[in-house]
Amino acid sequence: MHNALDIMIAFALATIVSLLVRSMTASRKLPKWWWGVAIVPLLSLGIALSVTLFPRPIPDGWQEGDFDTARADFVALVFFGTLLPIAYLAVAVPVAFVVRLWKHRSLKS
Repeated sequence: MHNALDIMIAFALATIVSLLVRSMTASRKLPKWWWGVAIVPLLSLGIALSVTLFPRPIPDGWQEGDFDTARADFVALVFFGTLLPIAYLAVAVPVAFVVRLWKHRSLKS
């Protein structure tokens, strides 16, 4: 049940931020290609926020050292909130520029 709730919260948070990005691209405050590049980091950030804001209950009978919720939150923030978006953007932004440059040059010829 908690996994389904986490996924719903992650998508809700990502949708809110995505709508903000979509409105900014529609009003030309951001270029249109930014929408396609930004979707994965936004979803990833939504997952990190849902894990951090809504901690898991620890079942009865578990030993104290079996599960460290603080460590799980740290891993969620570092991996989903930082490393995954940075790694994705490090690849996606240059690829988006190359594709835009290629399309622009093919239109000129």
